[in-house]
Amino acid sequence: MFRGWGGPAALDLLTDGRSAKPAELAGPEPAAPLAEPSACPQELPAETPMPEHFILLRIALEQVELLELSGHPHQRRRWRLDDSWREQRLNP
Repeated sequence: MFRGWGGPAALDLLTDGRSAKPAELAGPEPAAPLAEPSACPQELPAETPMPEHFILLRIALEQVELLELSGHPHQRRRWRLDDSWREQRLNP
């Protein structure tokens, strides 16, 4: 599974047909233990065979929100494509 940006608001996920990742929509299982960084190699050995098929999922982002639960009061922020990704602070 390889991830990259296809534009300012499009996340590309590239995988071969053997991967179960497309069904998981590119995210690890929520609340599962965090995988060690070594479990996600940055490159494959040169002798790795080329897969027969690739799948590209492009996820168009229009809005991103972050809710920080530490501290009081909680902090909530939002970024929107139609607002040039400017940060907007929101009520939690």
